[in-house]
Amino acid sequence: MKKEIFGSILVVMAILAVNMGFVWYESSRMKPSDAEVTITGFKQSRPQLMNWVSVPVGDIRYDVCIGPTMAFPALPSGPSCYVFDDQGQLFDWTPNVGEGHPVDEFHNLARNQ
Repeated sequence: MKKEIFGSILVVMAILAVNMGFVWYESSRMKPSDAEVTITGFKQSRPQLMNWVSVPVGDIRYDVCIGPTMAFPALPSGPSCYVFDDQGQLFDWTPNVGEGHPVDEFHNLARNQ
């Protein structure tokens, strides 16, 4: 009986470890490189990302790019999101919105326009 429980625990831990590794891989794949810290470099590196919205926050306009969603088995809350300030510099980003990250507000503004 103890061997079965121990075996079950090992299986669950292995599944969680694989899932965490996959989430790490997906997050690192979505992370902007040094060449992508400007909006020009980002658009050149990722021309397939076409979902851009300009949103005003106070006196500043931000360009928001809603990117792809992590693949299964990552189970993200939402898609990736990249925010560039009015100078074209990367302001912030998250691999998945909906987790309470400050970028969530920009995503919500962009989605509602």
